[in-house]
Amino acid sequence: MSHIIEVVFEDVFVDSVGTLLKELCKAGKPITNYSLSADWEIEAEIDWQSAESITQCLKTCTNCWSFFINLSELNIIKHLSIKNCSIQVLQYDLKKYDVNLNFKWEDIRLRDSTDFVETLMKFSRNMAFKYGIMP
Repeated sequence: MSHIIEVVFEDVFVDSVGTLLKELCKAGKPITNYSLSADWEIEAEIDWQSAESITQCLKTCTNCWSFFINLSELNIIKHLSIKNCSIQVLQYDLKKYDVNLNFKWEDIRLRDSTDFVETLMKFSRNMAFKYGIMP
């Protein structure tokens, strides 16, 4: 049985989304697309090469905070540094615990990128423990 952990973000600039998508795709495995959906009823399978046009689409939205990226294709959780749009690999593999991650843009407040690593690691481990999927 697969578990879904939803990670939610707030205070993230929409301008970062395109770079964020591209960086996610460039880091590590050759992932072909992301499943996106939002409350303005856009659904698309996004190839990483199309990230810039997706950014333009998001910029026109007045309520982008409900936008989310389904990252279940990723085997390694990534540390996203929102401030400079850089990325670091977080050495924590939730796939071996059969966990899928959904990223949403509403709840967890990010003050800076160093906060993000600790928040995500703690959140992920707590959720995995809660669902009994930690070794």
